[in-house]
Amino acid sequence: MVGTGWSEWVELELDDDVVTSLSRFEDIGFKVSAEEWNHGLEPAPELNFSAAGAAVRWAGGTDWSEIVRETRAEEGDLFRMFSRTGEALLQIAGLRRSHPQAADMAATVAEMVLRDPIR
Repeated sequence: MVGTGWSEWVELELDDDVVTSLSRFEDIGFKVSAEEWNHGLEPAPELNFSAAGAAVRWAGGTDWSEIVRETRAEEGDLFRMFSRTGEALLQIAGLRRSHPQAADMAATVAEMVLRDPIR
C-alpha cells in the first residue's frame, strides 16, 4: 500500500494558539536550517502544519476514525507519525536532570499521544 504524501493531506483548520506556536517553531527551524547549510548538511524538510494539526488533535483526544477522516491520510502514515512523535517525547522526558519542566511536559504529552491504537 502506498502512503499518502504529507503534501497531499487535507489542510486542517488550526486555532490561533497552534498557528502562533507553529510559526515560532518554524522561525527557529529556519535558523537551524541556515546553520545546517553553512556546515554542509542537508536541512530537514519544512514543517507541515496539517501534520502538526493532526498531532495536536490526536493528543487532544480526537477519535482515531475522525483523525483519519479529517486528514484523508493513510492510517499507516498516521500511526508512524504518532508513534515517532511519542518516542521523541519519551526521549525528552528522560532529560529530567537538565530540563525538568520540559521533561515533565513531554511525559504528559507522550501519554496523550501513545494511546490506542498507537500503543
